[in-house]
Amino acid sequence: CTEYQDLVLVTSTRELREAEMRHKIACLISIEGGHSIDSSLPALRMFYQLGVRSMSLTHTCNTPWAESSSKLYNVFQRQGNSLTGFGKAVVEEMNRLGMMVDLSHTSWATAWAVLNHS
Repeated sequence: CTEYQDLVLVTSTRELREAEMRHKIACLISIEGGHSIDSSLPALRMFYQLGVRSMSLTHTCNTPWAESSSKLYNVFQRQGNSLTGFGKAVVEEMNRLGMMVDLSHTSWATAWAVLNHS
């Protein structure tokens, strides 16, 4: 973002509001696919410390703890276990940190489980 005058990296709602007041385009760092944290809450916290403020729980495939909406790559769909106990812990930690839980690419069951748990 620093090379472009119209863009500003934001990591908080305060910074987002400041960007809007300055007529800047706010950018935030997001992870597409919870597989990036390798089923590790410390890894999630590390990404947060590096500036990540949003993560989608799945992408084109299931994670060990959340079900993807993609049927093409998911021959073995979870049945009734769309969000595991660890998946709930991920959502809780993201909420605690103030990260956005991106539900795109999750199955309907996973999205509802997250909404009900949050």
